Amino acid sequence: WALESGCSYAESFGDFVKVTCPVADLERMLGDVEIVEVRDVRLGESAPKIITGQYSLPHPIARVVEFVQNLAMNVHKRRLSSFRVPSSIPREGARPRYQEPSEDQVIPATLFNLYNISHTISTLSSQSVAEFSNFGYLESDLTAFDNGCGLPKPNPIKAVGSFSPSPPNVECTLDVQMITSVGQNGTNFYYTVDGWVLDFAQELLQSNDPPMVNSISWSSDERTEGYSYNSRTDAEWQKLGTMGVSVLAASGDDGAVGTSRCSGNHWYFNPGYPATSPYITSVGATMLVGKPTTSSSEAPICSEPGHVCAENGSEEPADENLGGYATGGGFSVYESRPSYQDTVVTGYLNDNSIPKPPASYFNNSNRGFPDVAANGYNILIYRGGRWETVGGTSAATPIWGGVFALVNDVLLKNGKKPLGFANPFLYQMFADGKGTFTNIGDLTTNNDDGCQYGYTSNPNGWDPVTGLGTPNVGMILEYVQSNMASFP
Repeated sequence: WALESGCSYAESFGDFVKVTCPVADLERMLGDVEIVEVRDVRLGESAPKIITGQYSLPHPIARVVEFVQNLAMNVHKRRLSSFRVPSSIPREGARPRYQEPSEDQVIPATLFNLYNISHTISTLSSQSVAEFSNFGYLESDLTAFDNGCGLPKPNPIKAVGSFSPSPPNVECTLDVQMITSVGQNGTNFYYTVDGWVLDFAQELLQSNDPPMVNSISWSSDERTEGYSYNSRTDAEWQKLGTMGVSVLAASGDDGAVGTSRCSGNHWYFNPGYPATSPYITSVGATMLVGKPTTSSSEAPICSEPGHVCAENGSEEPADENLGGYATGGGFSVYESRPSYQDTVVTGYLNDNSIPKPPASYFNNSNRGFPDVAANGYNILIYRGGRWETVGGTSAATPIWGGVFALVNDVLLKNGKKPLGFANPFLYQMFADGKGTFTNIGDLTTNNDDGCQYGYTSNPNGWDPVTGLGTPNVGMILEYVQSNMASFP
């Protein structure tokens, strides 16, 4: 039908079809819609979109087509990297924090101490970061970062798709430096995706050797994408999980309220996708508070003027409501609650000692997120020839991506398949109570982001702020070893 209608290219990939068509023919094929190039000024890219009319397909075609991808999608994808705003510039409605965040710099050695990380990869355990624009990173920055932080040189990073390395983008730089520093000696990939997360999932499915772990530090409003797009993408995540492919996504940097911030959603929260998908691992963020122990010998950079490196300390949910960001979390608009988290989410909801937002703001029968958390505040990176500190759930996500790569290394060395869809494993491990997670926060902490409502932390278990908590990687790997017979 596509070729007969004037398209120059049409190819089937099993359960989706790619076509290339002249605009005039495509407008006619889709029911006399108007298609123009729409520019995303934030990302500096353009894509054809339907701007007038609602597409329709002939009945014989419509009955087997779920939807027309990208062309009819009003997706506002965005990077989640957060530059910290000085606390002297408060946002409207901001209130004093319960405990001030530490301004000491977080380097890989800090993460190793916080999360008991000493394992390095000795197999073909692979990991990737996915970017949805042509921005990139500089290899020279990665080399300087590794040298300054006392890290070994990572394996070469294989680029899948083209990107522009200069000027280096903060998000891309952060992603690469975090995942390679935790998943040391892993096989590394850097994906540049033309489109959005469904395109990425389809690209992984078409690969002969997809990365075993994939970190996404991007998000889009769940309501904007709509149920059909999210549902179809979920199906692709499920396929990948059965293939031994894990996907992680940042939970967002706008607290419980979502991207419209305090002044936007007066009657409901606006969570982001893909963090709300039940078939990926959603990652929230923490920050060091108070006075962490510091060291000038943890890494070469720590002895340089102007650098104070945190060695270890206490963490709370990232919620710098005097001008920074807050870790995203809450409940999906569309996705029903998966069975693997039913016990812990029900326990949170039924605990009357924990304050909750008004019931109209969220659907408490749906998927709760995030699943886990890691540090995402005052992270030291090297970009464009200089050191700088950044934060966000986009830092925490590749950190957990590196942790997954370490788990896969243990599995592969024991003749097992890679982890794949990880959430049932994470929640079962938490239920077994082997010290594999550190609970974050108490009844004084939350992710309101300085707004009227947010979710309050659970002192004793999962919450929609930092999930199950931060990892104790040494204990996680011991748990995997002692339960090896349960892995395929």
